[in-house]
Amino acid sequence: MKRLPDWEDRLTAVLAKSFERRFEYGAFDCCLFACECIEATTGEDLSLGLRGSYADTVSAALAIRRAGAGDVEMLAASMAVRHGLPEIAPAVARQGDIVLSGWDGVMALGVCVGEDALLATQPGLTAIPMHEWLRAWRIG
Repeated sequence: MKRLPDWEDRLTAVLAKSFERRFEYGAFDCCLFACECIEATTGEDLSLGLRGSYADTVSAALAIRRAGAGDVEMLAASMAVRHGLPEIAPAVARQGDIVLSGWDGVMALGVCVGEDALLATQPGLTAIPMHEWLRAWRIG
């Protein structure tokens, strides 16, 4: 998986649009937001089979299990392995890489935008500082 030549512009457009969106399971949540950022960066949609297949926490957990994982962290790790995305130390993540954070006691995926990561959360897009990142994966 490689970054597209215009990935920065594409990622910036996804981020700008995302600031105006409301959290919604199965449409705009942490997993699908991370997938949208990966697609903007690489052109590859990793959300296939997830989008629209759940609408609340219970059905989200079932969708994660159907995908062969027990939780968001396991889902991200297994998708990374399947798609050849190497795990990296959070401290070396660069813009466009995917990170995992324990935001507000819940494992959530986001995208690195410098020293912060943006996560799709119930209040909206939320900036999480690097020291709160638990894992990270290199995109392209």
